[in-house]
Amino acid sequence: MYRIYSFKNLKFIFHRVSGLILLLYFIFHILSISTALLFGKETFDSVMNLFDKPFFYFVEITIVILLVGHGLNGLYSIAVERNWIRG
Repeated sequence: MYRIYSFKNLKFIFHRVSGLILLLYFIFHILSISTALLFGKETFDSVMNLFDKPFFYFVEITIVILLVGHGLNGLYSIAVERNWIRG
């Protein structure tokens, strides 16, 4: 019988969701860095000061965890696809 919440499906869902979150973070990161070019040094400094809050430390740790998990899951998927290991 096919289980919806099997470990394989949870890994697939994690990979998709973490990829979307990392994509959104990447876009947000590019936009926040580009404030220096678009609006000047004062706006850039105020945006960077905003990121020096405890909430953004939590966001940074979460992004690192998602990045490592997404990368390792991607490498595992490649290894299974190439029959280097059994999935």
